[in-house]
Amino acid sequence: MKKKRETFSEQIFLVVYILFAVIMVLFFSILIALYQKRVLEFKVFLACILLFMLGFSLLVYIFEHKIIQPFQRKIKKFKKFNEGLIYEELFEEDYQMVPELQEVFQRLHNMLDKQSAIKISTKQAEYLALQNQINPHFLYNTLDAIRGDALCAGKEDIANITEALSKFFRYTITETENLVTLESEIENAENYFAIQEYRFGGKLKIVFNLPEEPQDILRLKIPKLTLQPIIENAIFHGLEKKANAGVVVVDFEITDTKFYISIKDDGVGISEEKLEELNAKLERVSVSYVNDERGKSGGIALKNVCRRIKLLFGEEYGIHVYSLPGMGTDVRITIPNIHSEGSQS
Repeated sequence: MKKKRETFSEQIFLVVYILFAVIMVLFFSILIALYQKRVLEFKVFLACILLFMLGFSLLVYIFEHKIIQPFQRKIKKFKKFNEGLIYEELFEEDYQMVPELQEVFQRLHNMLDKQSAIKISTKQAEYLALQNQINPHFLYNTLDAIRGDALCAGKEDIANITEALSKFFRYTITETENLVTLESEIENAENYFAIQEYRFGGKLKIVFNLPEEPQDILRLKIPKLTLQPIIENAIFHGLEKKANAGVVVVDFEITDTKFYISIKDDGVGISEEKLEELNAKLERVSVSYVNDERGKSGGIALKNVCRRIKLLFGEEYGIHVYSLPGMGTDVRITIPNIHSEGSQS
């Protein structure tokens, strides 16, 4: 086992404590010598000891609270940053002990923001290039033609699924805003589910539990493509592996400041070990964990949705997953309560 190497700061603190000890020993040695030579009376000797102990204790207290404890707090933040648990908090820290370090972190923060902007711009350029290659209008016109032929032939099921596919692609490709109404998201999720239901031959079912007067809740704003990726995840990781029919239930709950969405399936569920690992990853998805996950599998859709939520609204929002093997999975989404006009209630 490799021996842990002491850091420079630990060596400095050790030297300071040794220096304190040396000063104490020297002071007491001199004081005792003066008392033995009858230079100091006992009362003066005792008073000097008490004053020294008081001053020494005050010095140690100041050193502990003004230097040691702030330093230890910074070390804890460094560790949390390395574990992906915090991001902005590291750069908001006040590094008074080393002002140059403050400038280094500020410059690093600016560089990271710049690199993030460059990466986003690159991805956006790739997206636009892909969009141009697909030629959406050609795709929509082709699907509309297929739907028309299906209706003429009396194949209403093919016509309906073609229409759902056309609407799904139109929503996914052409609308690029960050926030959309819940009504739009539900409509897109229903189009997607209709396609999957056709594919699985009616084996699947989805239920949206809206309040009796859904107008207000349908106008709430949520990040675009929040529901569909999680519903897709429920189908392929939960319901598709079942032998019999499966159902997805979507519930909504509103408080004064927050909006909760629950997407439950009665699929195969997730093992305790994998569930713990997944939730740990969902806690860490932030700017510091923006990475390329192509080629990986398992929970990618959840992490992508969770990352967008955290980037848009902050670390207190996101996704948490509850599941039991053989009993199904419940994905809980937490976002702020935002109305269509953009004001948070």
